[in-house]
Formats: sequence, structure tokens, C-alpha cells
Amino acid sequence: MYTEFILNYIFAWLAVLFGIFLLAKYFLRSAVKKTSGEKKRKLVSINKSIKIHHIIAGFILIILAFIHGLYSSDEIWSLNIGTINWILSVAAGITWLGRGRLKSGWLQLHKALAISFVIFLGWHIIDVGGIHVLRIMSEMKSESTFEAAIEIDSSVETGNDMGSENKDNDNDNKDADTNTGLDNKPLEEQGNTDNPDISNPINSTNPNAGGINNQKQTDLPYFFSFAGLEMADGTYQVEETGYRPNLKLEVLIEDNMVKRIKIVSHKEIDSRYYQEPMEKIPVEILKKQSLLVDAVAGATQTSAGLVKGVRKAVLEAMDKTENNP
Repeated sequence: MYTEFILNYIFAWLAVLFGIFLLAKYFLRSAVKKTSGEKKRKLVSINKSIKIHHIIAGFILIILAFIHGLYSSDEIWSLNIGTINWILSVAAGITWLGRGRLKSGWLQLHKALAISFVIFLGWHIIDVGGIHVLRIMSEMKSESTFEAAIEIDSSVETGNDMGSENKDNDNDNKDADTNTGLDNKPLEEQGNTDNPDISNPINSTNPNAGGINNQKQTDLPYFFSFAGLEMADGTYQVEETGYRPNLKLEVLIEDNMVKRIKIVSHKEIDSRYYQEPMEKIPVEILKKQSLLVDAVAGATQTSAGLVKGVRKAVLEAMDKTENNP
């Protein structure tokens, strides 16, 4: 993971440097107009050298940015700021290749794309925390220490609240057909459209709604309370996707309750975003004994990944009881 992260940032910043090199000739051209004498001759000479390598530098930028995309957290063809930036660089290259057909208008279009590229590049660097790369690298080296602190035991963290919280658990599933869980948004709005359960939630006429004993997996909405569910005791190892893939959890289930949630490992980046959901979501699930918890604002993907991981463990435990009555 650490090597992948380093390569990602190496290719990213190389692409940025080539972008600066490509834009330098425009700034030098403006500087030449404002200077004279020996200084002007030097700037003209530098600008000519940059101009000679401008085309090849543009194609290198496109290649570097593409490789950076392969190492990034999002799928390469997902629509995000980085992808838009790459498309702008490709479009700029296409305008140069098609300058014969575009004639005099190609240069204006090329400049407009270059300006858009600069705007989106700055946005992208800030958005992904690129300016915090040294701090993020330091966090990644000490990640195991953070993970060890995430293990949450219901008997320790939730204390006497566990009993009082469970009194309300029967009501959770009764509202599940109208409450979709995280941030009160359907899961597909949070970037998860591959779950068939969410498109066919249970309705209020279902006799198994509301946490009734022996509730089957097919009767459950996507987000549900654990009250009344029959789950086989055991420690379940599950893997889900948060902001990045490979979010691995260890879930302990005993006496039809989720007793412990441990984040074994993850590839989430930047603790400014992932730390709060990793600290809060497991605690809330344990306290409520339910998946009906609120996502952390600004970290909905990590929040959803944690909830989906616990859900997967609970369904696996239910499956064991159904197959071994």
C-alpha cells in the first residue's frame, strides 16, 4: 500500500511539473513584452527552448496523468476532478493535432483549455490533499498504531448504555422501509448501486418487519436493526470498499449481538476524512445494535464502507443459522 501511494504521488507531481513547464511559455511571453535589453534576449532564448519541447512535454503530461489515474483511489473512468483534468489535457493535445482544420481558431481554443486545466488542477490538488502529502505519508507509516486503537468492545465502550439502547431496537426495523440509513439518503446516492436489497425494501405489510424472531435475509431492508435476529456466534472477517477498496473488518457476534468491531486494515487516505467515521460509526452500531446510523459529513464513503462491512458479517452469521437450524 505504501509503495502504491508513493508511486501515485510521484506520477501526480511529475504531471504537475510538466504542466508548469507547458504553461511557462505563456508567462515568459508576457514577461518578454515588459522587458528590454539583455534580460529580454535571455527570456526570448529560454522561451524558444521551451517552445521546442512544448509538444513532447504535452504528450508526456498526458501519459503521466494517466498512470497517476491508475494508482488513484477512484476507478480510472469515474467522473471526478482528476479525470476531468486529464480530459482537458487530451483535448488540448487534440486541438494541436487538428490545428490544420481548426485554422486560426485552434490557438484560442487551445489557450482556453489550458486555462481550464490550470483551474481544475489547482482544485484537484486541494481536493485530494496533495499539499499534505508529507503528513499523509507519516500517517501511513504509523497506520498500525491507529488501527489497534480502533478495536471497540461493547462492554467497554458502550457501558450501561447498551441495555437502554436496546429497548428501542424493535422500533428501528419498523421504520426501515422509510428510513434508508446513512444521511437519510438511499445507498445508491452515496455511490453504491450494486446492492439489490436497496431497490426492493420491505414494506409495512411484511409480517417479518420490525425485528421479529426468525427474520430472513430476504425480508430485511438494506439498513436494519439486529433486534430479534438469530445469528451464529463467531468472529467474522469481512472486506468492503470505503473511499478506497480493501477496508477489512473483524466482527465478533455472540448471543445474537454484535459485541466487537475491529478495523483490521484499510487503504483510506488522509485522517482528516477517515478518522472520525472510524472512531464513531462502530461505536454507534454497537450502541444501537443497528445499521441505522448517520454517516459522518464529508466522509460518507468511508462511513458507508464500515456499515456495509458489518452488514456483510451479520448476514453471514444469519446464513449460518438458516443453514444449520
